[in-house]
Amino acid sequence: MRAPNPKRAMAGLTLVEVLVALLVLSIGLLGLAGLQMTVLRSNHSAYQRSQATLLAQDITERLQANRAAALDGAYDDCTHPDCATWAARVPALLGEGAVGALERNGTAIQVTITWDESRGRIRDGSGTAVGDDDSTFVYRTGI
Repeated sequence: MRAPNPKRAMAGLTLVEVLVALLVLSIGLLGLAGLQMTVLRSNHSAYQRSQATLLAQDITERLQANRAAALDGAYDDCTHPDCATWAARVPALLGEGAVGALERNGTAIQVTITWDESRGRIRDGSGTAVGDDDSTFVYRTGI
C-alpha cells in the first residue's frame, strides 16, 4: 500500500482559496461603493442646507440695509430689486423648483425657502428614500 502524496492531495486547493478571497474582496468593494453613494447624497443635502442658510442670511441683510423700505412694505410682494434678485438666486443655487418667500409682521420677518431634496435623500436598505422629497428652511428674525 502506497502512502498518499501530500502534494497531490493539495492540488487545486490554492485556486479555490483565491476564488473565495476574490469573492470576499468583491463583496467588500460593493459595500464601499454603496457607502460612497450614501456619502455623496449626504454631502449634497448638506450643501443645499448651507445654501438655504446663506440665502436666508442674504435677504435679511438686504432687509436690514434697507430697513425703511422694508418697513414700508417694499419687500412684501418681492418687487423691490433686492428681493427680486434674491428670489432669482434661490432656484439658481438650490435647483429648479426652489422657492423663497418673505412674510413680514411688523418688524418680524420670516424667510421660508423650499427646495426638492430628492437627490440628497438618504435611502434605506431597500433603496427607498427616507422622508419627503421637499425640504423647507424657515428663518425668523427682526429688522
